[in-house]
Amino acid sequence: INSILIGRGWGTSFGHSFRIGGASFYLTKKVDPEIVRIAGCWKSLAYETYIRVFEQISSQHMANAPSL
Repeated sequence: INSILIGRGWGTSFGHSFRIGGASFYLTKKVDPEIVRIAGCWKSLAYETYIRVFEQISSQHMANAPSL
């Protein structure tokens, strides 16, 4: 994956990013957080920290988005 990203000039990515993205996706779909934790092989509630940051960032972007 990184060779593709670098080839397009987008930098690199980490597998952890996909886990965070997957957790964010399923939680926005209202999947039970315990199911998300187990499916993502999260051994702790650390993923909740990333989700909170995601919510803050997405809220800022939505506040600045033009109305359709």
